Amino acid sequence: MVVFEDVTKIYDDETVAVDGLNLTVEHGEFMVFIGPSGCGKTTTLQMTNRLKEPTSGRILVGGRDTKEMKAVDLRRGMGYVIQEIALFPHMTVAENIYVVPELLGWSKQQKVDRARELLHLVDLDPDIYMDRYPMELSGGQQQRIGVLRALAVDPDVLLMDEPFGGLDPLTRDQLHEELKQLQDKVNKTIIFVTHDMDEALKLADRVTLMRDGKLVQVDTPEEILRNPNDEFVANFIGSERRLISPLDVQVREVMLKGVPTIGPESGMDDALRLMQEKDTDYLAVNDGDQFLGMLSAHRLQVLRLEGDPGGQVKDANLINATVDSRETMMTAVHRLAESQEHVLGVINRKGQLVGAISRGWLPDILAKEMWPKEAAGYETEES
Repeated sequence: MVVFEDVTKIYDDETVAVDGLNLTVEHGEFMVFIGPSGCGKTTTLQMTNRLKEPTSGRILVGGRDTKEMKAVDLRRGMGYVIQEIALFPHMTVAENIYVVPELLGWSKQQKVDRARELLHLVDLDPDIYMDRYPMELSGGQQQRIGVLRALAVDPDVLLMDEPFGGLDPLTRDQLHEELKQLQDKVNKTIIFVTHDMDEALKLADRVTLMRDGKLVQVDTPEEILRNPNDEFVANFIGSERRLISPLDVQVREVMLKGVPTIGPESGMDDALRLMQEKDTDYLAVNDGDQFLGMLSAHRLQVLRLEGDPGGQVKDANLINATVDSRETMMTAVHRLAESQEHVLGVINRKGQLVGAISRGWLPDILAKEMWPKEAAGYETEES
């Protein structure tokens, strides 16, 4: 977790780069900072690892005030990726990945094992790439190595300053997908700076939009698209992005939350009573934190008609169809059709249940007003 408390940065010429920033980036969250040039987004990133020092306020990383830490120790324990990549041209891929582990005194075998492990994460064969030099790699491959170098000592926080800005659109799109998949595997707290709104909307769990050193809006991509705070946000996003279909909205924005749960050892009658009590047709079956599946009222009724109302919940034919909370409603609709089920469990990247999507709720979800506020409804600075 990274916490900014009343953080301000004022330069010697009295330019206010960041003005009273208050923000919490949760553990495992992918936070993207965006805004016009000079808004303070890169300065905020650089204050996080003390490349620049705040004028006032404090920044907490993992609950510790960064001012109370040695800057060099803070940086070694925090991944940092920049647009220029800055791989050392005279070092091999493996040696570039070894840079921080070398400083920390890792053994040769530890370094080799870690480099091979990381290369496998991005589908680069260690036997092929370990001994190559940066000049022998494509731009996209070099950027992958830059990310792996930042992950070498398994930091909790990864800072990324426009890392894909110099790449062609096709390579950028590919790296976007790979970065999302990598985040699913490593679950880091990522603070990512970009000037590209499409990139921000594609990657972020939440987007932080800044202007003149201040926060203007901090929200999920979908909420910013639907409900920009003011005319500046609406214009920065652009009307062509805001007119999105309900099917393009992420599942987590419209799913049914707070799905009642029951343990696998509970009886069928207990499950039916809980459904009646909660006025629902579905229950989630959880064994501790492990999601086992969904139990529907329809299946309970079938068991009753077949004369087998007893037994435990775990013995029922549970519904195992799921959808990731970050997928779109289009994916959820297709998943329902493919599974021929009436409900999907919605899971997070850890496989834990966070909600549900039901065929019965789809008409209401798709008919729900998804469009952003009309620009005419905003008060302009001139008005």
